Amino acid sequence: MQTKQAIHPAKTASNGLKSGSRWAASTILDLILPPACRLCSEPIGTEQDFCHSCWLALNLSRPAMKSACRRCGRPGGLAVPDAENAACGPSTFIQPCVHCKKEAFQIDQVIAKWTYQGKVCDAIIAAKYARQSALGNALGRQLGEHVATQIDGDPPQQITFVPSSFRRQWARGGRTGIIAIAQGVAHAIKAAAPVGSPNLNPNLAVKPLLRITRRIQKQAWLSDVERRKNVSGAFATKKGYAWRRDSPIFGTPEGRASVIANQHILVVDDVLTTGATANEIATVLRNAGARRVTLAVVARAVWSK
Repeated sequence: MQTKQAIHPAKTASNGLKSGSRWAASTILDLILPPACRLCSEPIGTEQDFCHSCWLALNLSRPAMKSACRRCGRPGGLAVPDAENAACGPSTFIQPCVHCKKEAFQIDQVIAKWTYQGKVCDAIIAAKYARQSALGNALGRQLGEHVATQIDGDPPQQITFVPSSFRRQWARGGRTGIIAIAQGVAHAIKAAAPVGSPNLNPNLAVKPLLRITRRIQKQAWLSDVERRKNVSGAFATKKGYAWRRDSPIFGTPEGRASVIANQHILVVDDVLTTGATANEIATVLRNAGARRVTLAVVARAVWSK
C-alpha cells in the first residue's frame, strides 16, 4: 500500500498558513504542477508517490522478503537451532539463519523493504543525487512504514544514517540523498505510532551521529575480506554525540552523552550487501554506549556464493 504522506516539495511554503489557506494553496499548486510519479514522471494522485506500474515493479520482491531473516535481512532464511548459535556475536536475541549462522554481527536486527534488483536498483541509484531528494523521501517513507511493523522490541530512540565522504557528496550534488531517505523513515515511524505512545521518543529526528575518518575505496569492486579491511576504523562518532571529554568521569558510562548512551539507534542506509560497513558502524555505536543497533535498508542485495 502506498504511503499517504507525499506532498509536493513546492507546497512546503504554505505550511505556516491557516488550514483553509493551505488547502487553497495546495489545490492551486496541484493545478499548476500536477503530482508526478517519483520514478517515471507519469501523473499520479495527490496522495501517491509512484504510479501503478512503478509501484508494482518496486514490489516484485515483497513475497520473497516476507521470509527474510530478521538478523541479516536475507530472504528465505531459516532459523538455526540454539545449539548452533555460539559464534553469532552479541546479537543473539534474534535467531540467525543458515546464511548468517557463522557470522559475528554487532547489529541486533536488519529490516529491508525490498531486494536490490530491477526497478528498485533504478530508484536507489537515482535517489543518491541531491536533486532527487523527493524520491529519497518517498523511499524512506516506504521503508519507515515497514520498520514500524517489523521492528522487535522497543522503537528506536535515535535515527542516523551511513555517512559518505565529502568527495562523494560533492559528486552527487550534496549529501541530501541518504538524509532524505532517513527523514522519510523518521516521519513514517512517528506517523505510525499510536497517539501518546509512551515508548516513542516525541523528539525522534535524524541526527548525523557518524563521520568518516579517512578515505575508503568503493566497496562494490572488493571481495568480502577486502570490504571488511576497507572500512575497518573508517568511521567514528561525531564530537559531542558520544563521549563527554570534559567530564571528570570520562571513560565511564556516566561520562557518555545521552544522545547515544543506552539508546536504541536506528541506522538507515540504501543497500545492504555483505554487511561490512553496517557492522563496522554498529561497532562504533556500541563502543559509544549504544544499547541496541537496528539497521534499516531500502534493499537487500542477494547473490549466490
